[in-house]
Amino acid sequence: MSAARFDSCTFLATASRGTEGLLADELVALGYADARVVPGGVVFQTSLAQGMRACLWSRIAQRVLLLLGRRTVADQHELYNATRSLPLADWFSPERTFAVYARTNDHPTLRHSKFVALKVKDAIVDDVRRRFGERPNIDPIDPVYAVTVHVFGLEVRFYLDLAARPLNQRGYRLRDVDAPAKETLAAALLQYSGWRPPIPLHDPTCGSGTIAIEAGLIATNTAPGLRRSFGFERWPVPEPILEAWRQMRDDAQAAVRPYRGVIVASDTDREAVDATRANIAAAGLADVVIARNADARKVEPLLGGGMFVCNPPYGERIGGDDDEIETLYDALASRFATCPDNPLAILGLRDRLEPHFGAADRTLHVLNGKLRCEFSVWS
Repeated sequence: MSAARFDSCTFLATASRGTEGLLADELVALGYADARVVPGGVVFQTSLAQGMRACLWSRIAQRVLLLLGRRTVADQHELYNATRSLPLADWFSPERTFAVYARTNDHPTLRHSKFVALKVKDAIVDDVRRRFGERPNIDPIDPVYAVTVHVFGLEVRFYLDLAARPLNQRGYRLRDVDAPAKETLAAALLQYSGWRPPIPLHDPTCGSGTIAIEAGLIATNTAPGLRRSFGFERWPVPEPILEAWRQMRDDAQAAVRPYRGVIVASDTDREAVDATRANIAAAGLADVVIARNADARKVEPLLGGGMFVCNPPYGERIGGDDDEIETLYDALASRFATCPDNPLAILGLRDRLEPHFGAADRTLHVLNGKLRCEFSVWS
């Protein structure tokens, strides 16, 4: 394949529900001027090499998908033939593993995502076997190619996932606590909150430290993908593209800068603080983010107009029963009221924050996992 073949590609970047607009803004700021919100994410066009760069630098994208083609199909037979009509020979061969993932929406016959994935898998296997006389292996854990299929009505869109694994998997989460927010969601919330370095930041209910660590990556200008690998690094793309990718990684490493501002993560749970410290070290931020054992109900004001950004328990997955949560929120609201010079941003369940903290200046409605949440900012 020539490098010129990859000069103009179409990509779909996906994001946590509710953060698509923030992702579009981020991609425009990264230089993808035509980025626009569509159902399911943000579409943009650029070269394959620059699509790789989006994986390296986007803090909000959950996946970056390369469009292989789109077809109109009426049933499983047309789906099979449509898959065989794609430029599969450019990619698939017996020695390269793959896996297929699908989601369906409003198709009259292709209603089950697992069935769609199976038919696409069969078509790819049959195509490779016809060309090489042997079949490729399926690897659902670590495939070279992660094929993603979206069915919207009668239209089917076929993609290759550039990273193969979700982009929230930065590589620093060594230890976890219950129900953490994804790294990509935390980064989106930080963008929406209005926090920017060198404003001091404190997450007083830090869990495993995700919000503070993402703030540390922003403050040090560390590319979120710098410490992980990507599926496309094993693709058979032309050497000039791989050389451009290696240069991008080198440039990203050189762009990391020291930071002496205040970023604090604290929690009443010592196990959570231990997990946070391990994750901070894995992210290379031991000199940037401070982790401490402290009670959020006794939080002290931050100097210099610092900001509190947090994701306290809301009682659905962790945090106790409703009475315990109400007591906690009352205590937090009382304490934050003693810090009037510090803007506050909280992720919580819809309609649960305002009774305790008052009407927010602005609110973003998002999904945290499967929970409908609101991220409210009091400035």
